[in-house]
Amino acid sequence: RRCGLDKDAESAYQAASHMKGDPAKIAMALSNLGQIYYKNGKLDAAKSYWDSALKATGKLVAAHINEATLELEQMRKIGNSKDASWKKLEEDAKFHLSSALGVDTDSVDAYTDFGLVWMEGWQQNKNRLDLAKTLLDEAKKRNEKYAPLQNAYGLYWMHKGSLNQALQSFTAAVEADPKSVEARINAGQLPLNFRKYDP
Repeated sequence: RRCGLDKDAESAYQAASHMKGDPAKIAMALSNLGQIYYKNGKLDAAKSYWDSALKATGKLVAAHINEATLELEQMRKIGNSKDASWKKLEEDAKFHLSSALGVDTDSVDAYTDFGLVWMEGWQQNKNRLDLAKTLLDEAKKRNEKYAPLQNAYGLYWMHKGSLNQALQSFTAAVEADPKSVEARINAGQLPLNFRKYDP
């Protein structure tokens, strides 16, 4: 999979997921299948594999984080923190991220995603930004140069109206990972929005 050979990786993971033996290794194969399907836009299939992986072992950090990431995306699509389905997604995402941190207290991914979950709904409750910042700061203690973390900081500063700090964070994310599409888009759009160019 790291070589970009998703079809070969999928076949290998499928074979591994049907082998007898260590349930943790089978769960890891299922979780990795979920990542392949997620990457290819097959979200229902991805969630199904992550659910199966977590049934095999609830200690699989990656599967918990992946489920929370998927739920965060759905929260953003709904965009209304007062909606019942939004609240359910938030509750589930927090459960998965708490579970991930219960297994690995140094997971930068989990702290970063947790911060992003708290950032959602900030328009209705600005206190959520303070909670988000606390979680991002925990991630920063573990790996300050992690690109998704710097991108999350950029969103935080943007919501706070500190556009110079937001741009610095987005730029730091791009420097940490030049392939970070989201950070590049955010870094590019911020100056345009700031100068209020006509579309």
